[in-house]
Amino acid sequence: MTPRQRWGLAPWVLALAVVSLGAGAQPPKPSDEDEELSAPLAPTPAQIQARLELARDEAQQRAVRAENELADHQEERARLLEHLKRLLVERNRARADVQTLSDTLATITDEGASWRTEAEQRRAEVSELRQQLAAIPAEPPDARKARTIYERELREVREDAEYLWDRQREKLERQQAAARQSFQEQLEALEAARQALAEQLDAITTQAGTTSAALAESERAREAALDDLQRGQALFQKTDLQLQQTAEELDQVTQQAQATEQDLRRRLAAAEQALRQAREDAYRQVTLAETAARQDRVALEQLRSGLMTDWTKLYLRIGVLEAQLGHLAEAERDFQYALQLQPASSAAYYNLGILYDDHLNNGPAAIKAYEQYLLLAPEASDAKTVRGWIQLLKGIEKSTQDRDQWNRPGLPGLAKTFKELWS
Repeated sequence: MTPRQRWGLAPWVLALAVVSLGAGAQPPKPSDEDEELSAPLAPTPAQIQARLELARDEAQQRAVRAENELADHQEERARLLEHLKRLLVERNRARADVQTLSDTLATITDEGASWRTEAEQRRAEVSELRQQLAAIPAEPPDARKARTIYERELREVREDAEYLWDRQREKLERQQAAARQSFQEQLEALEAARQALAEQLDAITTQAGTTSAALAESERAREAALDDLQRGQALFQKTDLQLQQTAEELDQVTQQAQATEQDLRRRLAAAEQALRQAREDAYRQVTLAETAARQDRVALEQLRSGLMTDWTKLYLRIGVLEAQLGHLAEAERDFQYALQLQPASSAAYYNLGILYDDHLNNGPAAIKAYEQYLLLAPEASDAKTVRGWIQLLKGIEKSTQDRDQWNRPGLPGLAKTFKELWS
């Protein structure tokens, strides 16, 4: 029992002792000698009345303090209800976030459908080109053979492009499926958290109602009798502990909800960034495929009209396309074909040098190709730049002034471009 409880019980124990002394069982009749000794110590009725009034005043003070505690508990209950309202607002906000996430997923699905439609259009264009090619009238054997070779090589290029696009599309679909699965799991986790939060809110509301009933019962007990007041005090203390525990549980639930919300926002931002990157990559691949298709159509028209008669330039063009698609061995083969057709082609040596230097990491072969290029085109506008590349590959660069003359900004190298020579 706490000192506070002992202080509240002391007046009542004293009053009950006095009352029982005055109205209880009669003690044994003392002897005359005992009466003479104890007569001066017997309390008078006035003293008994004064003690009873003192006990009553203390009981009234305890009642006032109990009323103040009741008011404090009612204020605490109002604060808990306000906290419950805030939790409901946060739950509604979480539902709005879930709806936004669902809308984003639907938008991603629509974009994937539009990309598939664009791919079908590209295939339709390729089919139309094939039909147009089939409608061309009979040609001389040499032209037919050349056209057959070109069509075969062009078909290989297109098949590679379509294969690259199919792989990119499958990759995008897998990413979309993974993102959709992740979003579904996050939605389920969020729904489970929301249900748990709703159950906790219901439990808190029930507990608050129980607390109010207990407070009312303690108030009636206090007004009825002194024993009820004592039980009410014990109930107040118990309720106070329950309210403190409830407040701590509410704080823990709030912290968990905030942590869950922050984690969900971080995952959502990461997923959106990944989707944006995938969308940009797919758009870039589609753009490259469209550019290659347009260039192929131009080459086909030139072949039909007889404007394209330089097979060296054709192999240079195909080699550049192969290199852009990442088919480095095929690009090297096409450049070698161009050199077989025209051994004095400086552009072929230039492209071979870049292929060996920047893609195949073959420094000696790149140096040899660059030197052949300088022998065939010593007065070219980029001759100084190519000499600088050779010195970098040989490791004999001497000064920053030389780099400036080569138009090279630094040692890591300058982004080189292929000479396509397509006219």
